[in-house]
Amino acid sequence: MSFTKITNSRAKSLVFLFVILAIFLKVDFRLQTDIICCSDDHDYYIHAETTVIDFDFDYANQLKGFENKRNNLNSKPSPIGFYGTGLLSAPFLYLGSTIDKFTTHNIELGYSNKVLFYSFSSPFYFLLTFFFLTKIKKELGINYSNIKLLLLFLGTGLPYYALERFSMTHVYDTFSITCLIYVLILYYKSGSTKFIFFTSFFIFLTLLIRWTNYQVFLLPFIINKLFFANSNYKIRNQFQKFFLANSFFTLLFLFHTKLIWGVYTLNPRKIYNQHDFVSVYFQNLIDSPFIFLIDNIKYLFITLFTEEFGVFWFSPIIFFGLIFSFLLIKKDSILAFTLLIIYSFYFAIINVWQSTGNAYGFRYLYPLITISMLLFLNYYKLSDNPKRLVEYYLLFFSVLSLLSVLFFEGWEGTQLSLNVIENSFGKYEKFVQPAYLTGFIKGFLEITTYLKIFTTSFLGLIIFKILIVFFSIEKLLYFLEYINLPVDNSNFISYISQVSALKSLTIVFISLTLLAFAYLMRQSLETC
Repeated sequence: MSFTKITNSRAKSLVFLFVILAIFLKVDFRLQTDIICCSDDHDYYIHAETTVIDFDFDYANQLKGFENKRNNLNSKPSPIGFYGTGLLSAPFLYLGSTIDKFTTHNIELGYSNKVLFYSFSSPFYFLLTFFFLTKIKKELGINYSNIKLLLLFLGTGLPYYALERFSMTHVYDTFSITCLIYVLILYYKSGSTKFIFFTSFFIFLTLLIRWTNYQVFLLPFIINKLFFANSNYKIRNQFQKFFLANSFFTLLFLFHTKLIWGVYTLNPRKIYNQHDFVSVYFQNLIDSPFIFLIDNIKYLFITLFTEEFGVFWFSPIIFFGLIFSFLLIKKDSILAFTLLIIYSFYFAIINVWQSTGNAYGFRYLYPLITISMLLFLNYYKLSDNPKRLVEYYLLFFSVLSLLSVLFFEGWEGTQLSLNVIENSFGKYEKFVQPAYLTGFIKGFLEITTYLKIFTTSFLGLIIFKILIVFFSIEKLLYFLEYINLPVDNSNFISYISQVSALKSLTIVFISLTLLAFAYLMRQSLETC
C-alpha cells in the first residue's frame, strides 16, 4: 500500500472517530458557569479547584453557606467525596481556567471553559484506559482484535460516566485499576524493582479515588495465578522494598486526610456518608442467616437479569467475569474463591442499597470492569477452541449496551422517574426506571429520541453553531420549522440561544480536543 493511500486511510478513520465521539459526547451538564453545591459532582470539582486554583486545601470559600451540608470535622468544612478524582481531573480544570483568562471570557454567556475542559478529563482517562488495555493484551501475547476489545470495553456502561456524567469516580477507578494491572504484568515479566514502586503508587492512587477499593491488595496474587504461575519473579522476594514503598504511600495517604479533613484516618465511613445500611446488612446475617442467604441470592438474580440495567444485558463483560470465576472452582479453587470474594464484595453493595444508584447502570460494579476484561483475555488465550457463542453474546450485548447509553433519557421510556416509584428490588425511590430494557427497544421507533441525541451531542452543537454563524437564529428556526421539526419547545429555544452565545474560539478548542481524543483512540486501535 502506498504512503498516500495509508495517509488517506488514516485521515478518514480520524474523521470517522471524530464524528462518532462528537455524537456520543453529551453537552448536558457541560455548558454551565459552575458546578454548584451540594453533590458528589461538586465535591470532586472543588477538590480539583483547590488543588490547582486555590493551592490551599481550605474549602471554606467553596462551601460558604453550606458548611454543614457536607463534612465539618473539627469545624473544618470539607467535601464528602474522596480526593483522587479531583486530583486526576485538576490539570483539565486548570487548562479551562487559563483559557477563560486569555479569552476575556464573560461568565454571562452562560458557560465557562473551566467547567467545560474539566468535563473533558473523564473521556480522556476513559480512552487512556483503553490504550492500557491494548498494552496489557500485547504484553500477555494475546492475539485478539483491538476493535472487539474496544466493543467489550464500550459495552460496560462506563461510557455514560465518561461522555455525560463526567464528574463521578467510575472512569478514574477503572483507569487506576487498569494501570495497576499493567505494571504488575510488567513486573512479573521483568522483575524490575521500579515496577515495585509503580505498583505501590497505583495501589495508593486507586485507594485515593475510592477508599473501598480493597481488591487492589488481591490483584498481585490474581495476576500471578492467571498468567505468571511459573514466573521466577515474586513480590515476596522483594518484600522489603514493597513494604517500604507502601509505608511511604500510607503515610502520604494519612497526610492527605489530615490536610483535607483535619483528621488522620483510614476509615471511609469517617469521611463518606456515615449510614446504618452496612450494620443492618450484617445484623440480618447474624439474626437470620438462612433468610439472609435466600435474599442475597434473589437480589443477585435481580441484579443480573432485571430490565433495569441488568448486568446480563448492559454489562456483559462483568456477567462473564462472574460466571467464569465460578467455573474456575474445579480448575483452581484458591484463585476462584479469591475472585469470588472480590465479586461478592461489589454485588453486596447493591444488595445493601437495593438500587442502581439513581443513575445509569449498576455503577457500584464498575470497579470489576478491568478484572472481568482480564478474565476474558485469560479465557481466550488458554482455550484451544474459544466458544464462539460466548464471544457472540459479549459482542452483541456490548453493542446493545453502548447504544443504550446513547438512548438514555432520550424519551420517556428511557428516562429516570422524577416521582417516587417502585424499583426492581421493591424499593420506592426517585430516579429509577424498572422497564429500561423495554423502553430502550421501543425508543428505536421514536423520532424524538434521535432528535434529542443529535441536539444534545457535541456534533449537534458544532453544526448548529456553524449554521448560526453563516445564517442567523431566525433563519435556522424557520428552516427547521419548514421541515416539520419541533422548534417551539422552550428548552430548544434556550439551547439555540446558548449555542449562539458560544464564542467561535471555544468551538475551535472543543473541536481540537475531540480531534485529539479521536487520534488517541486511533493510535490505541493500531496498537499491535
